[in-house]
Amino acid sequence: MPPKREASEAVNQTMSKQKAFKRLKKERPKSVPYNDGEEGYPPLPVYHPSFKKTENMVIETCDVMLETIRDLKERGFQDDKIDKFADSLNECRFLEKKYPPPKRIGFLGDMGAGKSSLINSLLGVNVTKESDGTKTGTLVIQEFVKARTNQPKAYEATIYFHNAEQIEKFVQEYFQDIYEELVASRDEHTIEDMDEYESRRDTALEFFMSLLGDQSDFRSKEAARTYFQSAIAEDQHAAVKAELLRMVIAYLDTLGCEEGRGIKTFSSNRLPEIHGEILKLCRPKGRELTSWPLISRIQIRLRSRLLDEGTMLVDLPGIADTNRARVDATMDYLKRCSAIVITTSVKRIADQLQVEECIKECKRLGKIEDTIVVATMTDIITTKEFEDEDEAAEEDEQRGWPTQDLKELKELREKVKDLEAGDDELEEELDDGRKKPTTAFEDRQQEIAQEIENAKARVEQKHIEMRNREAIRELQSRYEFDPPIPVFCVSNKNYQAHLRGYDLMEPPTLDVKACGIPSLRRMLYRFPAEPKMEVLSNICRADLPLTLNSLELCCGKPLSYQIAIVEKAIAQPKQDCVTSISEARQQLAAEFHKLVHGFILSHGPNWQLQAQKLCNEWTRHNQATFRAICKHNGQWVRKKNRVYGREHFNWNAELVQVMQEELQTRFDPLELTLGKHEKLFVERIDGIMVNLTRKLQTGAFVSLDLQPLFESFDIRRRNIASEVKGTFQKLRQSLIDIRSDVTASSGSGYVRKCLNGVYERCAQIVGTGAHKERSRIFHEKVDENIYLACGDRAKEAFAKALAQWESNTTREVLDGTLTRIVKDIENCLQDARCSDPRDQCFRDQLYHAVRGTKARLNGPLTALLDECAACFADEASVGAAIITKVEETESREMANESV
Repeated sequence: MPPKREASEAVNQTMSKQKAFKRLKKERPKSVPYNDGEEGYPPLPVYHPSFKKTENMVIETCDVMLETIRDLKERGFQDDKIDKFADSLNECRFLEKKYPPPKRIGFLGDMGAGKSSLINSLLGVNVTKESDGTKTGTLVIQEFVKARTNQPKAYEATIYFHNAEQIEKFVQEYFQDIYEELVASRDEHTIEDMDEYESRRDTALEFFMSLLGDQSDFRSKEAARTYFQSAIAEDQHAAVKAELLRMVIAYLDTLGCEEGRGIKTFSSNRLPEIHGEILKLCRPKGRELTSWPLISRIQIRLRSRLLDEGTMLVDLPGIADTNRARVDATMDYLKRCSAIVITTSVKRIADQLQVEECIKECKRLGKIEDTIVVATMTDIITTKEFEDEDEAAEEDEQRGWPTQDLKELKELREKVKDLEAGDDELEEELDDGRKKPTTAFEDRQQEIAQEIENAKARVEQKHIEMRNREAIRELQSRYEFDPPIPVFCVSNKNYQAHLRGYDLMEPPTLDVKACGIPSLRRMLYRFPAEPKMEVLSNICRADLPLTLNSLELCCGKPLSYQIAIVEKAIAQPKQDCVTSISEARQQLAAEFHKLVHGFILSHGPNWQLQAQKLCNEWTRHNQATFRAICKHNGQWVRKKNRVYGREHFNWNAELVQVMQEELQTRFDPLELTLGKHEKLFVERIDGIMVNLTRKLQTGAFVSLDLQPLFESFDIRRRNIASEVKGTFQKLRQSLIDIRSDVTASSGSGYVRKCLNGVYERCAQIVGTGAHKERSRIFHEKVDENIYLACGDRAKEAFAKALAQWESNTTREVLDGTLTRIVKDIENCLQDARCSDPRDQCFRDQLYHAVRGTKARLNGPLTALLDECAACFADEASVGAAIITKVEETESREMANESV
């Protein structure tokens, strides 16, 4: 036991420790900010070194041939056909123009789910901003796109305003809402219905006051209400609507939009200036006018690696928004998205109704395979979880965590205890005088303090990871899709701390990898990467070889041959293809009847009984509520009471729910059947084209050396299979749209379309006995069995889609391919040559240049493409760990790396 110190000595030691602590506080170091540019790319073909080499080889090949043609033209060579081939080479040469446009990735989520922060984290810059400066959710679609090549400043924002037709629709709807409230009688309507009328009136008044608030009639609600009362009293509805539309359009003209385009653009090198310009349009200071109701979408262009690779991140209003216009805009936009990201808090990931609704909508739109769920705020934990280590450990065991996880968690906690014991030992050495508070000693104290804080963070991180994996398993088991829905757990707050650089004495709870943002970003790279690889492969294997072959044939020895013989040889194979197309159409129509239309016919009577029960319940509403629901096409919201809040009526949705679940299951096997027919049809068409090529080789051209011609035939044959798959993809999309419409309750749904006329008739009936007449009309329509009517609409729509598929396959694919084959042969004909010896000399030079280019190109180009394609196998093996983050091994590796 060390000797007891004197009081003066103890005071000196205490002062030394206080000085050391002040020094630590003053000089606490920060971490190096995280650079997402150093993450690397996922193992996809487009990021393989051979991909860039392939692009360069294509560009160099095209440049060589174009330079040769340009040189010959300068020396006097002229040929329109050669000029067309030069245009084809130019198309192959400029690859960026051939690559597909950015892939839209839509972000959905309820208010407060961290959607905007997630987009900021993915882009590495705080680019998202609440559009109206309030705490409401997303009010307008916001697109984040890569910067233009010649964009002079770092950020460029474009405001897109609604067109005149949409603005007129707004004016009509809002005028109607005001009119309905003014003419509604409190004696005929319930208090709840009147509250809803007043709420809709206030929304409509806000629309007009926001745009026309500088005029005396719209400077206050009272003035605006007086204006509309006078207009309605004078029965000047049409004239007032026209005047309102004129004033709104006049205000839009004052915003400085580009003439005839309805857009406004501004740019800056600073984001606050961009956000400030947007807020000037939305909530300008010093005046009441705001153009927010007229804005359709906002597009911001900026430099970001994720955007540069071909993605477009889109912040969307929620599908549960109370504003139906915003919901409809979101639903329409979702159809154009390549992927959908659903954001929610990790605490509510398994039981949140919003997530379930979003997943159902994605399935209905046929996009469930491209849907991702992101659980945010994973760093939020209760302090109770870590107040007492022994209690926390006991609770972990009771929750049934995996044994390996508990073992690792125990080891991490023991690591913290060991470090704290070492820190206590240093304190004792300082207190008893064995150590002096030197700079080296203070540095060692600081190092241990940092190690302790990091170790504590790793304990919390491990606990969070265990909780996240449990939530992910629960969600994926709840929605049994094959493959399962990818789920990511992210912490935007912790990731932002890594981006800024953090105090080493207060490290984030999660390390960069555990934040989940890098893994999610790697996942998003997939969506633009695969189409890009497909385009380059088509250029290398089809477009460029076909152009070079055509050049070689056009410049080679002329062929004396009658094209009519070729056309006769093609006639029978063409007829065989047409017959196959017709048979495929009939088979697909029969399958649709068997799986969908026939199912509706057999189950329609039972669904009708359930619909009649619903109709009986609806007719029990008082006549004012019944009419209000009809006037708003089956959808109405009103206040219920203080406890339960607002009451939602959606008759369309209730009618759809009767059949939705059963009917959804019928489309899944139909899509599988469509895939089987596609495979069989492609094989049959390919066989017919193989026989045609063999017939030409062994018949008309048996004694001729036309290897380039038959190489082109082979490419055409492979292309026709690819193009047929494209027409089937369009047919599949039509089937997805039909599936969406037959099970939708929105304006595009078949149920809503069947009832539109009924709603309109019921809303117009007034006077004595009106409620009884409305009930009779509604019952009469339901008794006709609206489900059979929906089935007929679906059958008609699919028949129309099949007819379009048959037309596209016959005209664009079959006729187009056979026409190009004839053109290939025409390139060899005698009458395509000029008798001028000098012209033939030019052709010979071009012929040898093409032959030399093909010799250099064939082997190396194919090898590079094969190297890129080999990445798919590697990517597939890594994909599961990247997507789900559920694998136990990956979690253990993360914990070990952290320690």
